[in-house]
Amino acid sequence: MADSWDGFWERLVVDAVAVVVLAFTVQGLWFGLADLLVRWNVAEKSSLVAASARLGYVWVATIVAGLALSVWRALAARKSPRRSPAASKPS
Repeated sequence: MADSWDGFWERLVVDAVAVVVLAFTVQGLWFGLADLLVRWNVAEKSSLVAASARLGYVWVATIVAGLALSVWRALAARKSPRRSPAASKPS
């Protein structure tokens, strides 16, 4: 029983960290690109701010969906039995 919970927490932490790192990387790229575009053409600032505001909801929804997927995968890893290398060797 403890092994199944260990697998659950391991999978959950790995997947959740991956989702958060990817989300903040994409956000950083977006804001970096927007900053470069504003420096290049200041007139586009209002349209980029509006686009960022609209994409903010999608960004948050995507993070929530990714974290929910992490929980679902962790539950699936908990239910499936792990095979230890010692158990798969013939005697």
